[in-house]
Amino acid sequence: MGQLGAQDVNFADAAMSASADVMLSHRAFNAVGRHVITWQWEYRHKGSKRWHALTPTSHCIYLLLSVPPAPWSQTFADRHNPWTELLDHSCVIASGKSNQIGAAIAHVKAINANYALRYDIVHGAHRYGFRITGNAFEMTNWIEYVLNQNLPGSPIFCMGSGEAYRNYQIVNCYDCAAGLALMSKSVGASLDYYFHRPFGYLNYVIPIGRGKCNNPFYGCTSNDPTRGVDDDTRSRFGNHAYTKLAGRNNFDACMKRWLSWIEELVLSVIMFIVWLLLLIFSLGSINRMDLLERAYGWLVNLAQPNYNNVTIDTSTVAEVSAASGGHPVAQVLDIRVT
Repeated sequence: MGQLGAQDVNFADAAMSASADVMLSHRAFNAVGRHVITWQWEYRHKGSKRWHALTPTSHCIYLLLSVPPAPWSQTFADRHNPWTELLDHSCVIASGKSNQIGAAIAHVKAINANYALRYDIVHGAHRYGFRITGNAFEMTNWIEYVLNQNLPGSPIFCMGSGEAYRNYQIVNCYDCAAGLALMSKSVGASLDYYFHRPFGYLNYVIPIGRGKCNNPFYGCTSNDPTRGVDDDTRSRFGNHAYTKLAGRNNFDACMKRWLSWIEELVLSVIMFIVWLLLLIFSLGSINRMDLLERAYGWLVNLAQPNYNNVTIDTSTVAEVSAASGGHPVAQVLDIRVT
């Protein structure tokens, strides 16, 4: 926020009160962050050179990339005003990021890895209420149960089995995509929610909180997340949801690409070389950190054809048919106070 310059304030009314705009002429806003700052206020009478201590004031400041886009709003007293309860998390997650790609990647990784969430291996059902336009995301519950980790003890998912888990830590792609879009938007990154139907059979991926998988609905007790590469008895995604940044490249917090350790090693070396060459030849102006993240399986900043190739198995006629005609369609997000 920086130091403040001296400001003339004229007390003209009988109540001896006045208001004044104080310009932040020495601010340094260059990255997302949440900051608690304190100013020690002083005053002096006009014509005097002596300053007197007045009072300290503390302020919580949220620094964003830009004005949060819809469904967030700047309309006074609207429930779509960016919630400070959400900014307390999203600004910390994206702290230090100075562009939309960096902020989006930070939120993808946080949702996927920081809250002990697990994919619904029975029905792939959502817990937080958004699927397509016309639904609303239960933001109150998302903040309380996921971000604050204040989870109710019941119900229990897969009760009585080895997969027993608190129900509100079970999620699907709708939950992950809507949460990702709304959290990223709150810091000014324009991630939009897209619904893709049909999606089809999966290559080996890692659903959120799970392991290597190409049979996503393997149930509470069957314990077969992987089946033969072209086994047509394995389950598939009838549809899927993920996000796009400004309508272009894909960011998916619901799953990662599965890579063997050899593939991960080779890809990390290749991506590091590409990243370094771009950085050197652009004199530092091009920093493609997303390339390094992809080397570890993160589905970030991927063009649609690349995203499809990584996630959708189309190696047989039946697999091609299962994905035929599928394409992403943007949906209008809304939030619900619960």
